[in-house]
Amino acid sequence: MAVTNNNEKKGGSVNNINEKEKKVSIASNTIIHERPEIRISVALSQKSSLSHKNSIGHKGSLADVYSKKSSLGDIYSISGGAPVIRDLARRSIVSIQSEKQKLEEEKWYQILLQVSVPFFIAGIGTIGAGIVLDQVKRYNVFKEIKALFVLIPALLGLKGNLDMCLASRLSTQANLGNMEEKKNVIKIVSGNILLVQVQAIVASTIVSVFAVGASALVNGNFEWMHTLLLATASTLTATMSCFILDLVLVTIITVSRKFKLNPDNIATPMAASIGDVVSLTTLSVWARFLFSIHVLPAKSARLLLLLSVPGHIVFVYLADLINSKGISNINPYFLATYVTVAILQIVLLLYLCHLLVHTMWRLRIDPDNSSIPYLTALGDLLGSTFLLVGFFFLRSIGSEYTPVVNT
Repeated sequence: MAVTNNNEKKGGSVNNINEKEKKVSIASNTIIHERPEIRISVALSQKSSLSHKNSIGHKGSLADVYSKKSSLGDIYSISGGAPVIRDLARRSIVSIQSEKQKLEEEKWYQILLQVSVPFFIAGIGTIGAGIVLDQVKRYNVFKEIKALFVLIPALLGLKGNLDMCLASRLSTQANLGNMEEKKNVIKIVSGNILLVQVQAIVASTIVSVFAVGASALVNGNFEWMHTLLLATASTLTATMSCFILDLVLVTIITVSRKFKLNPDNIATPMAASIGDVVSLTTLSVWARFLFSIHVLPAKSARLLLLLSVPGHIVFVYLADLINSKGISNINPYFLATYVTVAILQIVLLLYLCHLLVHTMWRLRIDPDNSSIPYLTALGDLLGSTFLLVGFFFLRSIGSEYTPVVNT
């Protein structure tokens, strides 16, 4: 009876200990990410203290059982609350990995060799950016819009920060082994590229506003058209150059891992060197293109002048043939005079249109609704006046137009 009571007391004390041990808060969804051999070594080191291993209900050794479990909660449940599991629960996964897994240290000559080549490439890239800037500063857009020179350093610095941060993040993922599978690579790369695109759009817009404001304070003038051009060119440059450089960085990091090189030593300097050249070239191309669109009316005017010469010749002969029923009486003097006065009319109308539209913009009047009536009336007045002067000139030289009269 005494033995029974002692066993009951002993059993009760064991139950109390188990109840206390079960109060240790271990989330069942806390995943242990260290390698299976680390879990096996932890289990084997405490094998002697786990006397109840045969009552777990699993076959095989305790190390095999531990190696098949993926969470702290699972290991705790099969161990019966062993002291080693309590210690394991109190420590974070990062500390376990730092204690059990030693990182391979890079030799100094390895770092030197891996950094030297990107370092010299970065220097060449900086020189290349200076050469590109020396060439593009002669463009008309850089001469007309001085705020571009304020925008360039800010935009290059912005792009450099975004690209180097991306290179650092991807290099870390590659060193952790998270970019070994194609599925993980696509997921990580696509997410980072989308993040950089959003950052580039927002930051480039802010930078363009800063450049316009700084230029207005220094130069004392402010133009809305220049503001729109700077904002558009800055945003397009940031998005396009970011996308191009992101693809280049992904390629560099992937190739570096295949050749067992540390991408941290290669990707970041390459991002800094290539980024300046690509960003500056892209900015100059977009700014020049947008500025050429801005001066497109001059090209349209020249095109209209070129079309007016053959157009008037065709229509004057066609009108004469219709009026005289197939018999033309147009002499070269009349044709030359008519084409001359027609070209003068078009030149004056185009110039007056340019002045009128810009005046209405300054007065905050919509030129689409208000300029056309004025131009139509001026066109009729100028056309009639020039034709009258032309006819007087033809009469004075004795080469006036005499249509065929049908009887």
